[in-house]
This record gives sequence, C-alpha cells and structure tokens, in this order.
Amino acid sequence: PAAGVEQPLRQVLPEFRFHLLPRCGHKPWLERHARAAFFRLLESDLPAA
Repeated sequence: PAAGVEQPLRQVLPEFRFHLLPRCGHKPWLERHARAAFFRLLESDLPAA
C-alpha cells in the first residue's frame, strides 16, 4: 500500500520525501508508536522560521 502512494508522488514531485513509520496508520501525530518520530521528521523537514 505505501508504494502506491510513494511511487506516483516521487515521479511528479522532484523534492518528494517519503518516510514509512513502523506500527503507524493514517494519523501519526496521534499514534503513540509513531508520534515522536513523526514530529522529529516534521521538524527536520520544515525550514526554520
């Protein structure tokens, strides 16, 4: 299932990055197994304001 999202987006978005979080569903910001990793990735990918 993840490849069905990753591959098409990678073809049309040159700077696309994909991170597959283990034990995670559709809402990583709410899931205890993925929450910390999600926010670390988000902070590292967003430019500092």
